[in-house]
Amino acid sequence: MTTIECYKNEDVTKVRQILDDWAIRAYREYPYFYVYDEETDYNTMFEVDPTAFVLFADQGGKEIAHLSANALDSPLLATNTYAPIDALDEIETKGYDLKKILYISCFLMEDRQNKDVANLLFYQAVEIAKEMGKTHLCYMAHRQEPTLKPEPHVPVEPWHLLESEFENLGVEVQISWPTLLPNGGTEEKSHTLELFILRI
Repeated sequence: MTTIECYKNEDVTKVRQILDDWAIRAYREYPYFYVYDEETDYNTMFEVDPTAFVLFADQGGKEIAHLSANALDSPLLATNTYAPIDALDEIETKGYDLKKILYISCFLMEDRQNKDVANLLFYQAVEIAKEMGKTHLCYMAHRQEPTLKPEPHVPVEPWHLLESEFENLGVEVQISWPTLLPNGGTEEKSHTLELFILRI
């Protein structure tokens, strides 16, 4: 049986280690190739932001998936270097109310092809978003670079498994981070991420 646990504020400290470990491992892969320099200090935001929460799917006492989110209009979002801060004005010009949007920053699973777990976790987030008065969810995804794509490839985050289909917002964000190179070295490189949105 799969159960969902929700952590907020100081309770996030109980799961910080696994949050950090999963992110370090998963985002080192294509298409992010992110080599963590300062580990995952941005996860500290989830311990202090009153709009933030972290969901974990548990099966037999083992965490098998997690999702992290907070309000897109949270003043603490700016403490997350990898959030769409620079795109907020553009999102508003497209007619969206930032106060009504929940931003999902991380969605990872041990078994990346488990559709049931992906949807179970996602729809728990939808219910929490509705309780918060949100009408939309959004997330960022790295633009694909086919020349670097390994085969076979299973996406890092399971958005493709969801029964709900997000819309490409037509908003891009440029973010720089230490990037793993094909030769095994590391270089600070700029990356293009696209925003996707869903009305709930």
